[in-house]
Parts: sequence; structure tokens; C-alpha cells
Amino acid sequence: VYGDAFVWFLLFILSLVIFVAACFGAWQMKSLKAAGERMARGEIDEKIDTQHMYWEFRHHAKNLNSIGDGMAAAVEQRMKSERLKTELITNVSHDIKTPLTSIKGFTDMMSSGMVKDPEDQKRFITMIGVEVDRLIDLINDILKLSELESVTIPQSEERSDVLTIARDTAAFLLS
Repeated sequence: VYGDAFVWFLLFILSLVIFVAACFGAWQMKSLKAAGERMARGEIDEKIDTQHMYWEFRHHAKNLNSIGDGMAAAVEQRMKSERLKTELITNVSHDIKTPLTSIKGFTDMMSSGMVKDPEDQKRFITMIGVEVDRLIDLINDILKLSELESVTIPQSEERSDVLTIARDTAAFLLS
């Protein structure tokens, strides 16, 4: 008689343990889902507390945290790139404006008749030429920079034995 009661008691305890484990797993899954949804909305600084997670749930939470760290680093790099680009545009605009202002001033003075002496006119035309050359150099530099940014270097997927290459190089240099 006590044997059946004991079996029922063990089944009850086992069912209770399974129920608690299932609830705990569901809670961990709910935490992962909520954190994933927040990250999907753009909350990339989201961190999942892995302290009370176990098994694959902890591993998955750590992976989500790593993804968030990677996204945050990528966003920071992108923002830095945008700041540098804005700074470059500001500097280039200033560098272009300076010779244009000089050219405008020289041509205004010449067209208004303020410069009558042929030697002065020749000197002004020479200065305009110098400023035009500065502008051409600036534009060529910008074009070179743009060209360099658009170049992609193909990368090989082939594996190399670095140790063999180093030995071969050392042997070549010593021979």
C-alpha cells in the first residue's frame, strides 16, 4: 500500500520538477525574445543578464550581447566616418573658396577699370593664373581621394602556411 503512495509521490515530485524547469526555460526564452525585439528596434546597447540563465539559453544570450556589441561598434565607426567626412567637406569648401575669392577680387578690379597700368594688369592676370592652378590642384586631389576610396582590393580565400613561407624567406635571404 505504501509502495503505490510512494510511486505517486515520486511522480508528483518529478512532475513538479519538470513544471518548474519548463517555467524557468519559458522565462529564459521570454527574456531572450524581449531583448531580441528591443535590439531589432535599434536599442543596440541592450544587454541581457546571463547570470541566471543556463544551458543553451545562456549561450544564446551571450551571442545576442556580442551582436549588440558589434552593432554598437559599427554604428560608432559609421558616425566617426560621417564626422570626418563633414570635416573634410568643410575644409575643402574653405580651401576652394579662398582662391575663388581672390580670382573674383582680381577680375572685379580689372573689369571696373581700377587697374589701368598694363604691368599691373599683367601681374593681376598672373595672380589669377596662380589661383586657378591652386584650384586645379585641389580638384585633382579630391578626385584622387575619391578614386582611392572606390578601389577595392581583392582578397584571396586561399590559406597559407605562414611557417613555411617564413622559412623559405629566411633561406632565400641567407643564401
